[in-house]
Amino acid sequence: MVKKDKKTKNAEQKARVAVKQQKKVAQKEKKGKSKGAEDSDDEDVDLESVLEEYARKQAQFLKVTETSCEPPSARSALSIIGSPSSTKELLVFGGEYYDGALASFFNDLFVYHVEKDEWKKVTSPNSPLPRSGHAWCRGGNAGGVYLFGGTFNQKCLRHAS
Repeated sequence: MVKKDKKTKNAEQKARVAVKQQKKVAQKEKKGKSKGAEDSDDEDVDLESVLEEYARKQAQFLKVTETSCEPPSARSALSIIGSPSSTKELLVFGGEYYDGALASFFNDLFVYHVEKDEWKKVTSPNSPLPRSGHAWCRGGNAGGVYLFGGTFNQKCLRHAS
């Protein structure tokens, strides 16, 4: 058995470390090239069509429809506020109906035209969750309405068992 001196051992160890480092660099380069290929595919996407699709989905999400209807069904813990856009309209939102066993919560918005004695239901895919016991207020000069709190959990209600 031949003993290796320290210089030979150190040289062999350095050579092994250098080979490992070269392999790591090669793997990183390979990953970088594959990522670059994926990125180039992304650049081929038509930006105009992507923006048009986004605008279409956003318009659908924000679409508001108003239809004539009967007065809202019986309910409690709803909110009523004067319309910020007209002094002759009231807005009615949400509430609950308790039939003695189960509470039903609403997220519908109604507009009552006082002079016409007419109800309209406003619908939107962007409407708040059903709730009762909430509050809302008119918001400054912009004419907005802000909705706060409320509950839509039957366990939180005073009549729940």
